[in-house]
Amino acid sequence: MIQVENIGFTIQGKTLLKDISLEFKPNEIAMIIGPNGAGKSTLIKLLSQEHPCTSGSITWDGVDLKKQSKADLAKNRAILSQNVELAFPLTVREVVMMGRYPHFESKATPKDQAIVNEDMQFFDIEDMADRNYLTLSGGEKQRVHFARVSAQIWPEENAATRYLLLDEPLTYLDIHYQYEFMKLLQRMMTMQPLVIVGVVHDLNLAYRYAHQAVLIHDGKLLASGTADEVFTSENIQKAFRIEPHILFDEAGRKYFSF
Repeated sequence: MIQVENIGFTIQGKTLLKDISLEFKPNEIAMIIGPNGAGKSTLIKLLSQEHPCTSGSITWDGVDLKKQSKADLAKNRAILSQNVELAFPLTVREVVMMGRYPHFESKATPKDQAIVNEDMQFFDIEDMADRNYLTLSGGEKQRVHFARVSAQIWPEENAATRYLLLDEPLTYLDIHYQYEFMKLLQRMMTMQPLVIVGVVHDLNLAYRYAHQAVLIHDGKLLASGTADEVFTSENIQKAFRIEPHILFDEAGRKYFSF
C-alpha cells in the first residue's frame, strides 16, 4: 500500500501540489485525472521518488519513501513516463530486457531470459522480438515499453507487493490497444499483489476501469473515491470547465459526452 499524507511540492516559489492525502491499495487500479497543469504528473514523480516532496510524507508498506534506496525500489517498482525515447538501434528483446537490469549485475540469467519471453508473449509482441526498435511505429514502441516495465516487476514466487506507476501510458495507442492494455492490467493484478497508479486523460476509460479515481485541480485534491463518487457533473464541470452529458449504452453503462 502507498500512503500519502498532506504532501506538497513547491519549486522556484511556485506551488504545484498542496495538502494531498491519499491511499493506494494492492489489486486496485487508481487513475489520476484532471486538466493540463493540474499537477497529475508531478504527483506521479513524487510517488516514484523522482522528486522529493517539500511537505508531508509518502510511505510504501509503512516505510518512508525517503529512507528507501532507489536500487531496492527498482526491484519492486516500475515507472512508465511520458515520451520515452531511445536513440540506439536495439532489438525489441533488448529493450524489454532493460526492465530486468535491476535484477542482475552483468549478464541476464536464464530466469531473466524466461521472464522476458513470458512478458513479450503476454503483451503479444513476441513476433517483433528481433526487430530494430527504431523502426517501430509510435504505438508499437509504447507496447514495447509496457513489456519493459512489466518485466521489471514480473511475478515471482513469494515476491513482495509490486508497484506500477504510469504517466499517460495510453499516448500513441489506438482505441483497440488502449482498452486491451487496461484488460492486461486487470490480468496482471490476478498474478501478484500489485498497486497500480496511472495518469489518464480519457474520462470514459477512467470511469470504466478505475477502482479508485483521483481528481486533481489547481494542485489540490478535488475528489477521490469510486468512479461514481468522483465522476459527477459538478466535479467535471469545476475541473474541466465544461458540462458533461451523461449517457448510457445498451448494457446500461454510463459514459460521458461533451
